[in-house]
Amino acid sequence: MLRKDQFLKGPVRNVVTERLLKHGTRVDELLFSPEGRLIQVTTHLPDGREIQDQLVYDREGRRVRRNAELVSRNGGGWNQVQKLHLDTWSIDQLGARAFGTNSATTAETTFEASGRPVITLFRDQEDEIVSEIHYEHGRSGQLLSAVQSVDGDEYFRLVIEYNERGQMVEERLLFGGELTHKSSFEYNEFGDKAREIIEDERGNREQYKFEYKYKDPWENGTRQITHHPLGTDELRRTLSYYDQ
Repeated sequence: MLRKDQFLKGPVRNVVTERLLKHGTRVDELLFSPEGRLIQVTTHLPDGREIQDQLVYDREGRRVRRNAELVSRNGGGWNQVQKLHLDTWSIDQLGARAFGTNSATTAETTFEASGRPVITLFRDQEDEIVSEIHYEHGRSGQLLSAVQSVDGDEYFRLVIEYNERGQMVEERLLFGGELTHKSSFEYNEFGDKAREIIEDERGNREQYKFEYKYKDPWENGTRQITHHPLGTDELRRTLSYYDQ
């Protein structure tokens, strides 16, 4: 996972984000390597608990997930075989999105040399395939769709559309071929999300508007105000940079 995946500009070293919640303040810290890889995530919860996760990479810069093994293939690609202990699963290329595992015990993903995922096979304890995900990418490498099928029938589909700047402008989720969720996005002149409209399967819509303050030499937002149907939320960011 890279700085650009977090929509950060410049040689960012550390990002501290304070979220002002009704029951207290949550603080998230992201630490990046000089090469721009995310190497540590620390969360300070309002109740005083701290959760920390270390991200590990191999010599080729590939992320090595917990309970996973990377197997190189001829031509530069590789397979990632991961043992599963939860009902949902994801990889970096899916962002915050997750797929169901259908009681599988392992997930094996085939990657191209470019790092694009091609297919994920979910297997049970008897090594039988219980579901699979096929990925489609655009010319620039961006994920266009991920389709999960069970016994040859489409189960779940993720579809993403982008504008000419490469920004995601629409995301659709379909279950059994029926639309269950759609999000549309607009951006400001700095490339930050300015508005999001969420629509469910019944056509109900919710709108979120985002305002930013920019007091940063690289034009990274240092304050974000979100207006949503239940009120207003605020977060503040402090950024530090590597010397160039």
